[in-house]
Amino acid sequence: KYGPENIQILSFGAGSDLRFQQDKYLRCSNIIELDFKESIDYKQKSLPAKNNIKYVACDLINIDEVISSLTPLLQKNMHTIVLMECLLCYLPINIADAYFDFFNKVVTENKSELLHYVIYDPVALSKNDSFTNIMCDNLQKFNNLQMYSLKNIDTIDDYLARFKNKDLKFDCKNLWDYAAARDDKQKLFKLCLVDEFEELKLLLSHYIILNS
Repeated sequence: KYGPENIQILSFGAGSDLRFQQDKYLRCSNIIELDFKESIDYKQKSLPAKNNIKYVACDLINIDEVISSLTPLLQKNMHTIVLMECLLCYLPINIADAYFDFFNKVVTENKSELLHYVIYDPVALSKNDSFTNIMCDNLQKFNNLQMYSLKNIDTIDDYLARFKNKDLKFDCKNLWDYAAARDDKQKLFKLCLVDEFEELKLLLSHYIILNS
């Protein structure tokens, strides 16, 4: 819908993802990757430099540091894609809220038509969702990981409301619906040796792909 010269991408916590090294992103006006210093250092040492890709080494929980480093790199009046893959669930609610305010007010200067999200995240489906309760407890017990949104946001509607922008139109599917709608789903399931469909449905229904 928009030419790549009119687009900037903010990729948060992508780890070893190398998608932006593909040639199809060369014409994208501005790409900024933000991640832990170890990940950024590895990419900068291992990958060829590209004029349209910039890196910010940071801890994403330290939002003041992130905003200070990110703001000078932004291009104004650009369609801005905020890419977050399995990240929001690990951010404290107040930190995530501060990011949404920043995206709305600073990155796109309250121009909702310029702001676009691509989000992949686990979600709770109800207040007493036993699947997410067990997952949160296990991750905290065995990996010392906190999944803040799963403990505090109980429904998909509540999840969408946290973006604080009523003008955004969201397309949201859980992974099970996405997989079940594929024309090649039977071939896909055979390749993955899937036979426990009820368990697979339970798992994939708790992850969403969201774009705006």
